[in-house]
Amino acid sequence: MNRPAANWPLALAVLLCLASTATAAAPRERTVISKSRQYTVSSTVPNQRPLALGVEGGIPARVQLTPYKLAHFAENVKDHVLRQLQLPLQEKWSGRIHLNIFPGKLGEKHIFAKKRYLDGWRYRLDLPEMISGVALTRLIVAVQLEEFAARNAKTAPPMPPWLAEGLSERILHTHGPVMFVAFHSGAGGRLNHRFPLDPLAANRRIIQASPTISFLDLTLPPVELKTDAGRKMLRAHSHLLTTKLLARPQGAAELKKFLRQLPQHKNSQHAFLVGFGFGTMLKAEQWWMLAQTQFRSRDAFNRWIPGLALTHLGDALQVRVPPKPAPDIAPQPTLTTVQNFLRTATREDHLKWLNAVQQRLIVIQLHAPPKVAKLARDYRAILILYLSQKPNSDSKQAALLDITLRKLDELDVIRGDLKTVHAAEKERGKIIAGPQPR
Repeated sequence: MNRPAANWPLALAVLLCLASTATAAAPRERTVISKSRQYTVSSTVPNQRPLALGVEGGIPARVQLTPYKLAHFAENVKDHVLRQLQLPLQEKWSGRIHLNIFPGKLGEKHIFAKKRYLDGWRYRLDLPEMISGVALTRLIVAVQLEEFAARNAKTAPPMPPWLAEGLSERILHTHGPVMFVAFHSGAGGRLNHRFPLDPLAANRRIIQASPTISFLDLTLPPVELKTDAGRKMLRAHSHLLTTKLLARPQGAAELKKFLRQLPQHKNSQHAFLVGFGFGTMLKAEQWWMLAQTQFRSRDAFNRWIPGLALTHLGDALQVRVPPKPAPDIAPQPTLTTVQNFLRTATREDHLKWLNAVQQRLIVIQLHAPPKVAKLARDYRAILILYLSQKPNSDSKQAALLDITLRKLDELDVIRGDLKTVHAAEKERGKIIAGPQPR
C-alpha cells in the first residue's frame, strides 16, 4: 500500500521537467516603446542570427524585423508622413498603434485590426519577421494616415488605396534608401545609392508605357489592377496623383481636409470632392486626365518626350502649299514635304513660305530633348543657308538646290533612326512596367 506514495517525488520531478521544457520552447515576448510613445512594438520571434540583405543601396527586397529597428523605422516613416502633410513633427496623436512581429517568411500575409475605445482608436498590425521594404513602408504609411483621419471620429474612415500607395511612393523615391540604413548595417549589407534628380523617374517609364487610369479605378481598383503588373501601374499612377495634388497651391491643406472628411462620408469620392473643391466627379476626372496627359508628354525637365517631339518635327517639315484658283471649287491648301516644295516651287515662293517652317523649327528646338533639338537646329540651319544665298545664274541656283536637297535627305535618315530608337525604348519601357515582386 505504501509503494504508490513512494513514486510521488518522481512524478513531481517529471512534471516540473516537462513544464520547464515547455517554457523554454515557448518564445519570450519582447516589447519596446517608440520615442513618441505612439508605437508599441513586440516580438515573439526567437533570437537568431541576422540575415544579409543581399543588396547594395535602393529599397531592400527583404528586411528582417526586430523590435528596436521596427520602432525606429516606424517613427522615421511617421515623420515623413507629417512632412508631406506639412504638420509639425511633434503633432499630438490620439490613436495607439501596436506592431507585433511574428515568425514568418517573406510574402506571408500581415494582419491588421482596429477597435474604437472610449479614449480613441487602437490599431494592431501583425507583421511577419521577413518582409519587403516596399510593403513595410506602405503598411506604416497606411496605418499612420488612418490614425490621423480617425481622430475624434466614431466611425472608421473609408481609406482609398491610392492615398497610402502614392504617399509611400513619394517617401520611398525621395528618402527610402536612407530609411533602411539600420536594416542594412545590422545584416551586413551596404548602402550605395544616389538619389535621382527626378523622384518620378522610375514611375515615369511605367506611366508612359501603360494606358491612362481613371480616378475611379484608383479608388476602387478593378481586377486587372490587382495583378503583379497591374499593382505596379496602380502604384505609379498613385505616385503621380498624390504629387499633382500636393503641388496645388493649397495642396497639403486640402489633403488634410480630405482626411478629416473621410469619416463623415460612406465613400472616399465624396470626401475627395469636399476636400479638394472639385464640385463634381466629372470635373475631378477631367483634371486627373489632363494631369496624366501633360505628364506623359513631358520629361523631368518639362521638355517634350522624344516621340512627341519627333511627331512635331515631322509636322513642322510639311509646307502648306497655297491652292490654285479654280472656278466653282472651294480652294483647299495641300501639304507637301520641304524637299518636294523646293523642287516644284519658284525661288520667290521659297522665300515667301519657308520662313514659317523656320519659325516652327525654333519652337521645336526650344521644347524638344537634346537629340531632337539638335536635329531641328540642323534643319533650320540648312534652310537659312539656302535662303540667304543669292545665286546670279540658273546653274548656280540648281547647284545650291541640289546641295540643300541632299543635306535635307541626310537629316531625314537621322530622323528615321531616332524614331527607331524611340520605338525600341518604348518597348523596353513596357518590359520595365511588367511584374515585379513586392
